[in-house]
Amino acid sequence: LSPLVAGKPRTATIQAVRKSDSSPGCAPAFSGGPRTLQFSAHYVEPAGPSGTARALRVGSTNLAPGGPAQNVSLMFDSSATAPFPVTYLDAGVVRLSAAFTGTTSSGPNGQSEAGLQMTGTAELVSRPFGLCLETDLAHDSAKRFAGVAGGETVHVAGDAFELRVRAVAWTPADEADLDASAPR
Repeated sequence: LSPLVAGKPRTATIQAVRKSDSSPGCAPAFSGGPRTLQFSAHYVEPAGPSGTARALRVGSTNLAPGGPAQNVSLMFDSSATAPFPVTYLDAGVVRLSAAFTGTTSSGPNGQSEAGLQMTGTAELVSRPFGLCLETDLAHDSAKRFAGVAGGETVHVAGDAFELRVRAVAWTPADEADLDASAPR
């Protein structure tokens, strides 16, 4: 799943597995149907927010890193696999955790899930969509060159000036302009 592009939704999958009764491999832990899982998120790198904390979104549910787990309903197929969208508006590494606890004697297709407990985690790496370069120099497209009519100098090559670099997240309007999957 990694790397994510900050702000751009990506489809993740989760699979519930158990040890197979007939082989040394894994088998689906239950049959298809809806299940409610508890998802939580935690900062890995950086260890906390610098400025405004950004939520990790699973489906339509926002998970505050370090906050309590949230219930998210997923639809599992016959191989106990479920797709779900993930979006993170920041850059860095977050740990996504999922847990399922069977609470009924029968799942949606008659399979016993009482006492079934499963957990899993994955670290998601998210990179900025791009970098925005900013300066306080006045910009006038008619004065792009060092020597302009009237003798005014806008900026001389080699002179120092302040430059700020700011990471930016993807927005739907960016889709037509840039390919967010291309390295930058």
